[in-house]
Amino acid sequence: MEIYLAFDEADPKYSKVFENTEFGYYAVDVQRPLRLSVDLSEENISEIEAKDSDLVGVLMEYIKQAGANSCADYNEFIERVSEIADTKNIKLTAKRKKLIRDILTNVDETAAPVKDAKGNLEADKNLKDTEQVPMTYPGGIDGYWENEVRPFAQDSWIESDSASIGYELSFTKYFYKPVEVRSAEDINLQSRTETA
Repeated sequence: MEIYLAFDEADPKYSKVFENTEFGYYAVDVQRPLRLSVDLSEENISEIEAKDSDLVGVLMEYIKQAGANSCADYNEFIERVSEIADTKNIKLTAKRKKLIRDILTNVDETAAPVKDAKGNLEADKNLKDTEQVPMTYPGGIDGYWENEVRPFAQDSWIESDSASIGYELSFTKYFYKPVEVRSAEDINLQSRTETA
């Protein structure tokens, strides 16, 4: 009971005093960009034709002009296809863009990042990660991202709206005393004595 009442003067083996921030953390989402490549294979074109025959003429013109049936930059591809569609008086509606994206694209880490209509990077939902940033981390969330995340994922960013605060108290972290491991010499010496 004395230890409990005199918590700030007690033996540090049993009682320690910390600031609240020592136990706090920010949970933040780390995003990485969606990267799509376009595959205009015969099989994919046939699938488009079954759903929208007008769109096939636009895609075939793209293949003819580009001299290739693939593209590693989705934004560049969709911009060129839009231009071709305009010359053919075909509207590249949101439905048609969705059809193109659903059938012709594949996630490809070597492709250029996809940007939305406002020019912002689109996040790849499958690459989203959540990090717990200690409140006491030097530089806060930005410092954590710069030191702990960015070196391993250069194209990542922190979703600032996602930050939430949490607290965690780990008695093991503050009070655990590891068992002292015997040295190799002691183990070697013991094994020699047992075999002799």
